[in-house]
Amino acid sequence: MAVVFVWAGLSAPDARGDASPAPEPPAGLRVSAEGLPFRFPPTLDPARFEGVGRVELLVAINQSGHTVEWVTLEATHLALAVAVERTLPLVKFEADEPFPEEMILRLGIRFRSDGVVSAVSGFDHVAGHLDRLAGEESELALKRVSARNLDAPLERIDTNQPYIVFSEEGIQYTGRARVEIFVDRFGRVSLPRVIDSDNEGVAEAAFLSVSEWRFRPPTENGQPRVVRVVAPFVIQPPGEGDVGSENR
Repeated sequence: MAVVFVWAGLSAPDARGDASPAPEPPAGLRVSAEGLPFRFPPTLDPARFEGVGRVELLVAINQSGHTVEWVTLEATHLALAVAVERTLPLVKFEADEPFPEEMILRLGIRFRSDGVVSAVSGFDHVAGHLDRLAGEESELALKRVSARNLDAPLERIDTNQPYIVFSEEGIQYTGRARVEIFVDRFGRVSLPRVIDSDNEGVAEAAFLSVSEWRFRPPTENGQPRVVRVVAPFVIQPPGEGDVGSENR
């Protein structure tokens, strides 16, 4: 009999006390190019965004300093977010120390009113900064919100089957895990991270499964939003039947 895999639902986390610590950014972290390649969108008037044009992201950087994944948390205009997202794969970072194997940082980009290139406001370690976004500018066109504030509950629309992981002895792993995810404005899962699990096999199954999820795009008052949630998983031993939903 197959292992029962139960998606126990999504919850909006209020605290990160049980999350494993993320690696510290290396000293001297910076963009390697002299000028950043982010260009001001030609469809927008630079004067309108003088002092207020900004984009806030979480970026995952590999050991070579390349951005491999990201999620836009907030932006003063969607066109600014699109301009940054199109260019991120071309951006390379460097530092005075070696990069850790995995690193997720908050990157703040503020566009200059001359419309030439952007200026980076700084790199922040993600821990402790998820709920602090600099500036007191006008209302944002794109922002991160709590799942409780959405127009409708998050709804999965994919039909992907969960992964099942076996030990070297052929034993199916069972237990519980929780994965932190960001659901972006397109309903895609970004930056999945296992925050706790009973064992490495369940952690791997949960991570691989949630990485392929797709959701109906989240909105608040009809506007696109980004949502940070925690997905709890339960993989039961064969023959024990389904487990009901858990909302934590």
